[in-house]
Amino acid sequence: QNQKMDKEHERDPEEEEDDDRDADFVESRPARRSSTKAATTKQKPKTTKEPAKKGKTKRNKPTEVPDEEDSLFGLVQRKTATTIAVTDWISRYEEKPEEAVLELINFLLRSCGSTVKIDEVSGESSDMADVLAQLENDETFIKQGDYPIISKTRELRRYKENFLEFWDKLIAKCARTILHDEYLLPTLISWLVAIASNALRPLRHTTTIVGLQIVRSLIKVCSALKKELVITNRQLDTEENKDKRSSTKVRDLKEKAEDLHNKVKDLEHNIDQVFKGIFVHRYRDILPAIRVECMTALGQWVCDYRIVFLADKYLKYIGWMLNDRNADVRVAALRALHDIYGNDDNLPQLESFTSRFKKRIVESTLDKDVGVSIAAIALTTTIARTQGILDDDEEFLDQLNILVTDNNARVRLAAADFVNTLYIEPEKIVKDKSATIEHQLLALIKFIAENCHQDNMPNYVVDALWGKAGVLKAWSGMTDLLVSESFNDLSETEQGVLVRLLNITIKKALGVSVCPKPKTDDVKPKLSEIEKNKQVITDLMIEMLPELLERFQADHLYIELLVEIPQAMNVDVYHEQRRAAYFEKLMSLLKDIFLKFTQDKIFSNCSTTFKSLLGVHALQSKAEAIFRQLRDELAIKFEEVFPNLAAIDEGVDEQGEYGLELCLRRINTLYLQHDLSALALFEKAKSLIDAYTSTQYQNDQVCILALGLMNQELLWKFKNIDLDSEIERADVVQKRDQLRNRLEKLLEEKMATPAVQRKAYDILCDLLIVFRPGMRGKHAAFSLKSSEHSELAEAILGHFRRQLDEPIQDVIARLRAKRTKAKEKEDEQATQKQTKGSKKGEEDEEEDSNKKGKATGQNKNKGKERAPEHVDTEAEDVAPISDEESDKRQFIILGLAKLLTYDIVPVATYAPPLLINFLKHGPTCKAMMDNYLHHAKATQTIESRYPFWRLLLDTMKLQFSRYVSAETEEVREAELHYFELLANRFAMSFGLIATRKDCQIILALLQPAVVFAFESMPDNISFLDGLHRFITVVGGKDGPAYILQQTSTIAEGALADREPPGEDDPLYAPYWDWIAHLKNLIAGKKPTTKKTVTSGDENDDAAQEGQTDGHVESGVNRPVKRRRTTAATRKRNPKLVPLEIRKVGDDTTLTATASSKRRNTPARSTSNTTTTSSTKKTRAKRKSTSNSQYGEDEVDDVDSAEDDSMFLSLSSSSSQKKNTKKRAPRSSSQSQKANAKQKQKQKQQQEEEQEEEQEEEQE
Repeated sequence: QNQKMDKEHERDPEEEEDDDRDADFVESRPARRSSTKAATTKQKPKTTKEPAKKGKTKRNKPTEVPDEEDSLFGLVQRKTATTIAVTDWISRYEEKPEEAVLELINFLLRSCGSTVKIDEVSGESSDMADVLAQLENDETFIKQGDYPIISKTRELRRYKENFLEFWDKLIAKCARTILHDEYLLPTLISWLVAIASNALRPLRHTTTIVGLQIVRSLIKVCSALKKELVITNRQLDTEENKDKRSSTKVRDLKEKAEDLHNKVKDLEHNIDQVFKGIFVHRYRDILPAIRVECMTALGQWVCDYRIVFLADKYLKYIGWMLNDRNADVRVAALRALHDIYGNDDNLPQLESFTSRFKKRIVESTLDKDVGVSIAAIALTTTIARTQGILDDDEEFLDQLNILVTDNNARVRLAAADFVNTLYIEPEKIVKDKSATIEHQLLALIKFIAENCHQDNMPNYVVDALWGKAGVLKAWSGMTDLLVSESFNDLSETEQGVLVRLLNITIKKALGVSVCPKPKTDDVKPKLSEIEKNKQVITDLMIEMLPELLERFQADHLYIELLVEIPQAMNVDVYHEQRRAAYFEKLMSLLKDIFLKFTQDKIFSNCSTTFKSLLGVHALQSKAEAIFRQLRDELAIKFEEVFPNLAAIDEGVDEQGEYGLELCLRRINTLYLQHDLSALALFEKAKSLIDAYTSTQYQNDQVCILALGLMNQELLWKFKNIDLDSEIERADVVQKRDQLRNRLEKLLEEKMATPAVQRKAYDILCDLLIVFRPGMRGKHAAFSLKSSEHSELAEAILGHFRRQLDEPIQDVIARLRAKRTKAKEKEDEQATQKQTKGSKKGEEDEEEDSNKKGKATGQNKNKGKERAPEHVDTEAEDVAPISDEESDKRQFIILGLAKLLTYDIVPVATYAPPLLINFLKHGPTCKAMMDNYLHHAKATQTIESRYPFWRLLLDTMKLQFSRYVSAETEEVREAELHYFELLANRFAMSFGLIATRKDCQIILALLQPAVVFAFESMPDNISFLDGLHRFITVVGGKDGPAYILQQTSTIAEGALADREPPGEDDPLYAPYWDWIAHLKNLIAGKKPTTKKTVTSGDENDDAAQEGQTDGHVESGVNRPVKRRRTTAATRKRNPKLVPLEIRKVGDDTTLTATASSKRRNTPARSTSNTTTTSSTKKTRAKRKSTSNSQYGEDEVDDVDSAEDDSMFLSLSSSSSQKKNTKKRAPRSSSQSQKANAKQKQKQKQQQEEEQEEEQEEEQE
């Protein structure tokens, strides 16, 4: 059974590494007192065994023992048998104490996961050390990955709970008897302290929780004894004050009191022994779980036994752990303090602790871990309930107040309790509900006005406080304040907050989400509750809303919010309560507001409100009559402001243009939700567009609005068409063609401004979707003809290319500037961390940790003194994409992606031009194309007519064609780099290791890709540079072996009619790199991803550090990958590594000549290169997310170091010409010195990276 259990619980490599760290866990621990009984001697090495001394018995030699159901371990596993186990053990102890204690110690070891037992128990430290040393030599025990208290198996998943319950019941049962003898507790504590100091995690963890539980139980016993002692002393005082007191009774009471006092004193001494022997050393154990247990236990001790533990010498440990690097430990410390501060009796003794650690507690509210932040906010809320603790610290209050508007819903909820406690609840007035509501409402308004400086911030406050502050539903109090004289006493900001508060709370009461990110645990109110709220709002607003609209009709900011309130009202109530006059008044006011104001937001809100009030109800006819009046007035106004196009040459005054534009805005906004086709404005809008295209009337905004009006009327006609009416069908087709022709004309180059063309582009994309080819039935007559559809699609693609066409040099310069800015930001953050670490090192008594933190900060600072690599100072002057330009590009990309998603245009023709812009226009545009890429991958299977791999290949070919057709060397180089970056990004979409289905896609892509590389040699041979990551993510050896075979066959056929490449010919370097890369994968190596593309300069940083571009094959010194394939390249780089092709069977091998001549880089041995590869692996492992897929920050960010470093390594041709000197081959001694120096540099760099990683974890 033991062997079977060992096999089931084999250890993971990570757990073995943890145990290696556990072995050094006592490095920074203070020395124990020599007087402690349980102090252990220095442990013997595991590999040596001392012979047994003469006369010494083999009493402590461990022997295996099988599990028995009637043993303590078996009984504790069954929760129902715990009481029986305690009772039986006490009986055995009363008969044979030593054997019972021996059984208890063996039970403790068994609970640690050990399968051995000791034969005799002793209190001597040397014997304890012998037992622990023998346990450490038990390979089965050491290699187990699980032990009972953390096991998740079915048998042991509740063992920890039962195990702690056993010790609690044991102490409780022994409270009056054997607990006070001089054998049980001292012996047990001595063993616990000795075992808890062991390096093995199971022993340390299990005995620590036992020791902490024993203290909890002893505290219960002490509390009971103290209560009894108080009663006894009271009885003694009463008896002594009697006139006729009994001397015998007085003597008995004194003896009892003295006995109780001695028992309490002895128990407190044992508690102190556990605290000093276990807690003091384990509260900063390397295992976070142990530190969490210690903090939780100390918090309980302080709450349960205030007379001893409510002192600074104990509380300081909790304060220190507020800076722990593990979030769970910080949470445990904060929760412990929350319980302590929750008792008002503790507050007088907490003043010193509060003044010392208050700053750290408030800082924890901004912790990067959400759980820590929430726990800290809860603690500050508890502290805030005590007056005077935070009132004078305005800085702390401001920091906490702003958290109520945090993006995280859990943080907002926690901060809402703080705000409600500190600002709203204190305004409660007893026996005066109306005054209470007014005071609380004013306090809330003042809080929002002072802390919310953006328009949408009150939404977050309402969302967080909903359900906690009843004042949010006091709509009658809000309206009374709006119409009272007190409203004028408020500031302008506070008045706006009140109106917005009324609007937001009404929406929230109806279950509308008022935040972009609603609370995850926010349950929408039930329908019955919504109807109840709706009824209350309607009853209040029937008379009050018209009054509010009339009162604030001069302020568009207030009207914008008030006109939304009717959407939350039940219109039937007007009819039921016979208040139709109020409804007509409301509709008339809304109509007047729509015609009076000029803000688009008011137009939109009024349109939505009209849509709500025009529903089916008893007063529908009255609502429709008033809405028709509005429509007719708009038509009359449009006729009045419409220009005389026949006499347009005489000019149009500005007032007339503004009136036409304003009228069109009103009609367009209303057209979005209401059918206004009865106005028949299509022809007039068409005439405006014709005047624009003929340059008679050049007003961009009027043209845009006219296009929208034509589009809306066409769509409403099409939606409400009578398919049996030939006239209506012909009318829709005619309007569609008229609109289509004008859109095509506007999209022509230099025919309209960019704003007008964007509107035409958007409408044309929608037109292709609505009237797409292939519609069936009665709708077939509305489908565009194939020729018409093709013309529109070509117009869209032409506009797409013109708008997104950008020189590749500008793209590279922009990415280079972003990378430079990111580098500066990283340096600034590192400096801040160093400064914070140095300040932190001056706090408290953690001397060892402080010394280590200072050393780390010094090393880190030393590393930062080096000049940043690949930083282009010229790139800093490049302007980033403006917000307006970014919006324009998003608009253009979204239109084409929409057509591809709905399968309106051929994917083979229109998808590659879209995806070729993947990394050019910022993260938002990239996210759009990434979404389409996932959609294409899901829909275009490998069996499709146009599979997904073909889409990727065609996109790569399109980009590569730009490289081939580039005119200048600078553009060619930039296009090639962008091609490699784009190919890498496509490969990343399959993850770190591709699935079997994805492997089929990749292998299907690679074979035609290799064929394309050899189609037009040597121009296309560089296409192989973009395939490295594709084959890397396939994983395994079968895929690379298959591709290697296919590549060899294709190369043999392509080179059949020509001579093999010469020794000095760099044109085929990508082919050799591709072969070497495949062979590395077949050999089982993990080739590193290319971090930089070196320029080939002698002084290049990457070359100096030994970073080879490509992958190293065993026994072959691979040169830095050659990028240029032109005649100019051959002139600049005349000395290259001579390569030969040798046929070995059916395989093609790559070898290098004996000469160590390399292209501008010194020769390096295989061992040195391998070391460099391992260094890259370490970096890659450190940056990876430990998932089977690339993390979002790693592969989705255009500005990632892995992608942008390819651009940063670009250098000008002139710099290359200066550094093309011939280098003599190094001698063996020089090579050895260089290798040693290289290894030392790499080792130093690894140490700096590890220290930096530790610093980040600690932060």
